Amino acid sequence: MMRTCLVALGFAMCLAPGCRRATPSADAPVDAAPAGDASPLRDASARVDAEVSDVTAPARPPWALVRAAEQACADCHPAEVESWRASPMGRSMGPMAPGPIGRAPGEVTHPETGERFTVRPTPTGLRFEEVGGHAAVATHAVGSGSHTRSFLRRGDGRAELMPLTWYRRTGGWGLSPGYAAPDHPGFHRAMNLECLTCHNDPAATAPGDPERFVEPFAEGIGCARCHGDGRAHVEARMAGGDAPMVMPDRLDAGLGADVCGQCHLQGAVRLLRAGRDWDHVVPGRPLGEVVAVFARAQPGSGIGIASHAERLRRSRCATSDPEAGRCTTCHTPHPTGPRPDRSAACRGCHAPQGAAHCAGPAEDDCAGCHMARVDTADIPHVAMTDHFIRVRPRAPDRPATDRGPLVWINRPAGVADAEARVLLGRAWAESARTRVSTDDRDRAIALLEPALAERPADAAGWADLSSMKLLAGDVAAARQAMETAVTRAPHPPARWWASLTRLRMQTGAIAEARAALARARALRPGHAPDALLAAQLAAGRPAEMQAEMQAFEAARPGQADGVMLRGALARAALDPVAAEQAFAEAVRREPGDPAGWLNLCRIRADLHRWDAADEACARAAALARGAAAVARVAGARARVALARGQGRTAAELAAAAMQAAGADAAYVLGRLALDAGRPDDALKLLDRAVQAEPTLADAWAALAEVLRARGESDLAERAATQARRLGAR
Repeated sequence: MMRTCLVALGFAMCLAPGCRRATPSADAPVDAAPAGDASPLRDASARVDAEVSDVTAPARPPWALVRAAEQACADCHPAEVESWRASPMGRSMGPMAPGPIGRAPGEVTHPETGERFTVRPTPTGLRFEEVGGHAAVATHAVGSGSHTRSFLRRGDGRAELMPLTWYRRTGGWGLSPGYAAPDHPGFHRAMNLECLTCHNDPAATAPGDPERFVEPFAEGIGCARCHGDGRAHVEARMAGGDAPMVMPDRLDAGLGADVCGQCHLQGAVRLLRAGRDWDHVVPGRPLGEVVAVFARAQPGSGIGIASHAERLRRSRCATSDPEAGRCTTCHTPHPTGPRPDRSAACRGCHAPQGAAHCAGPAEDDCAGCHMARVDTADIPHVAMTDHFIRVRPRAPDRPATDRGPLVWINRPAGVADAEARVLLGRAWAESARTRVSTDDRDRAIALLEPALAERPADAAGWADLSSMKLLAGDVAAARQAMETAVTRAPHPPARWWASLTRLRMQTGAIAEARAALARARALRPGHAPDALLAAQLAAGRPAEMQAEMQAFEAARPGQADGVMLRGALARAALDPVAAEQAFAEAVRREPGDPAGWLNLCRIRADLHRWDAADEACARAAALARGAAAVARVAGARARVALARGQGRTAAELAAAAMQAAGADAAYVLGRLALDAGRPDDALKLLDRAVQAEPTLADAWAALAEVLRARGESDLAERAATQARRLGAR
């Protein structure tokens, strides 16, 4: 019984595993686009390609050999190589080096949590520190400095982003992108292969762990990322011959745009197709063979920092003239002469004497009027040019965000409709996680369930279905889908095994959970959150639990998760005072985590501190997202309402919470049934409550009353003794 209790209490920490880092927002309504400004993406979803077998995935280029060969490029193309290395894209990542950008010391206080982060130069590099917490010295710089420069530390095969970024616009330090939320990742935000391939040449990763690199990083984006594998060309030239190279400006306009789209076609969701990885993209082949990019059909005014290609696709210029959609029409990645006039292409169609003429002076820069420069929605302190070309780009009535259905905007010919339906369901799942939207969750489930029946081998589809079922509060279905995912995937990633560990724990399969965790830890040894899972699974084995807790807290000093588990263990050990202290410390460290506030509410309810419990519950209710999380909070609030004599409110909350929050809700409904003179109903509900949570003292006390009313005095005394032992008041 005690072991079950420990596992259940440990999981009170995790309202929606895998979704704690999402950015909470209300479900966004889907409105029509402003009149007269419809997006050409709107009708794209009506296109249905022939039902054929999947396009064969391109082979991964041998990047180490390709990089070695391109060292010879400068022998014949010195001006192009030098100008590329001097360009923002050419210097988008590299090892720490002397320079003025980002070298000044600084201090930033987190506006939500009050944490203080500092940065100062040292002889070995920049040292970042959380005052009273973690510290690290950066090994690499990310970003050219044209807009930002972030920093990371590489060690033990991983690359972790530092919490502060230097912003050119402000001329100083600020929180790194993604750190504004209270539940930010601190010093443990990993750079994965997707991040790396937009800032650098790819490096090989460990099978099943895209965040563990097994070879050194390159020092920037090389020639092959745009011109393809140049080994044959170099060998031929050295032998006095020639061999073709990929020249983006000579490709078909769509394929040429796809070269830039590797990094500049962001959309709302980007997904890898089955059997592909981020370093499989080959210049000269359609990007959609590897990466499926989804955008919303109706455009808003907001842009992302890498939304250039997707926004340009919305422009009438690009839809009416393919050449206008070619990036090199206006941009020269490595100019060797005077910078070209970027308005020349515009004047070719909109000359004063033409039918579609522009009323502005002929010498004006067209982009200044028709391509607004606006702040980016995903990166603070950065403004970029919106590539959605319009007559009046600054319409005041435009919604801030894109709306409408998701559309696969780079779907290549020859894709089976079954695969497209799975990918669309996965896109809605990703949208549900990032927007924390129940509407998007339900769309994802409605698409994925029938699509996976047609395409059962799609492991990533099953994994996404699992996460959506969990958000819906159906833990059993979530586990079943994740079990299918790991059996279908040739190399299930560590995060899938960790998710399966949690799901098996939640369904009481402790031995199977340990086996899944062993698989996760084998793929990412030393990963701190896995140590926390191991500590939860070590319930009843104090020495093992303590060792795992020490491993976690050594890697994550100042983090709330370890304190949260210590509170759960204290509660299970019948020490509510110590438990309350631990949960209070957890919410101090991470005030944006609803699980911390929920645990604090419940332990204060155990102590019958109803006002303080109500305050903590209100904080949890304001932060909770997802059906399961909302239901757990409702169960705790029902218990508080009952104690305050608010019977109707308690009944409504408990009824809504029964499926996902059995103990609190069953106790409340059982207590109400007892007060209403329905002992049989009360007995069933209270028995369910103590089975779900054997340490719920109030439920044992109520159960004793029911048993006395039924004349079962022996059982009543046993229940009363248990209530007294647990500290019922």
